[in-house]
Amino acid sequence: MHAKLGKLESRWCALRPKARYPVAPPRRILQWIKAGRAVVLSLSGPPDARYVRVADIRKLTITSIQPRYPYIDEDNHPKCVYPYGFLTATAELGEDDPEQVFLYCPLIAEGLPRAQRPSKADFSIYPSNRSRRAP
Repeated sequence: MHAKLGKLESRWCALRPKARYPVAPPRRILQWIKAGRAVVLSLSGPPDARYVRVADIRKLTITSIQPRYPYIDEDNHPKCVYPYGFLTATAELGEDDPEQVFLYCPLIAEGLPRAQRPSKADFSIYPSNRSRRAP
């Protein structure tokens, strides 16, 4: 089967660069994560999704980072748009208990959100390594 694109329409908000900002070095990004300035991607899944408390993460190993910009609603234009990193990481939750997690973290200081470290903060992991293990 052969197909070709008939029409492509793309609309981009009227954003213009305000200034150049230095990207934070890895050490600074790690400080922001530890300070609660990153947000974990929590997906709702089926009943076997695993829920984990942030406080239970013993070690976090970042395996990749991709620069991204947030979704822009064309009906509600933001005043400023800041770049962030989409981080893939392995969270060690105990001995022989790793899980893959995804974080959003600002890449420039101007885009930092307020620190959030609620004592009962948890997030879901789906699919979980636990649900894949044979009983």
